[in-house]
Amino acid sequence: MNLESELEKHWKEQQELDEKSADLERQRLEDDRKRRIEEAKKRSADVRALRTAEDRKLYSGYAAVMIISFRALNKQGQPKKKGGDPALFNAFGNSHPIQRIEDHHNGTYSFEYQCIPGLNSIDIKCRNKSIKGFPVSFMRKSENDLSVEREQSEALKIREDEDRSKDEERIREEVTKELEQEIKRQEAQRKQREEERTRDYLMAREQERKRNEEKKHTEITSTVSPDMDERKKK
Repeated sequence: MNLESELEKHWKEQQELDEKSADLERQRLEDDRKRRIEEAKKRSADVRALRTAEDRKLYSGYAAVMIISFRALNKQGQPKKKGGDPALFNAFGNSHPIQRIEDHHNGTYSFEYQCIPGLNSIDIKCRNKSIKGFPVSFMRKSENDLSVEREQSEALKIREDEDRSKDEERIREEVTKELEQEIKRQEAQRKQREEERTRDYLMAREQERKRNEEKKHTEITSTVSPDMDERKKK
């Protein structure tokens, strides 16, 4: 195998390695792009889940009517199993007496409370003393408050979706730029390899030419020497 054939084999192997390396790098960039987009989607999904939870809170405190239920205890503090004592209890909503307390005849009593926007307070007293767990207070938002919050929540959702789209687009642009840079790098490397290959071929041909000249010179010298020896003998 002459020098040019050896170089051809070497450069063919080198080209295969470069192509394989380029394919791996492009695949790495593509995998990185997919990973980063998936991470962005996951972040958006997490934010959306939190937003959904916040949206539920907007409605969790809104009630027009509440049913308040409680159980009577005997002197030993044990739950009673029969009724008959509604007159012992007084219920108040925002300090206003609630007229009707229903006896369920199993030791439990209940009444309806009409909620109002803003602060609500409920108290149940037995012999003018609040029973355990009362009074309780809570806030109820007005329909206008809830409407404003819903509008704000919808506006926030739109902004979050826009941010998510921008984030995904930014990732695509970054990876596309990286891929373009990688392609340019590979092209520059390919040109450099081609220049090295051309240089090696030229050097190989020059070396081959010199060897041929030396070989030719040696053959001529070998032919001339016997003729000179023959003349000397004569």
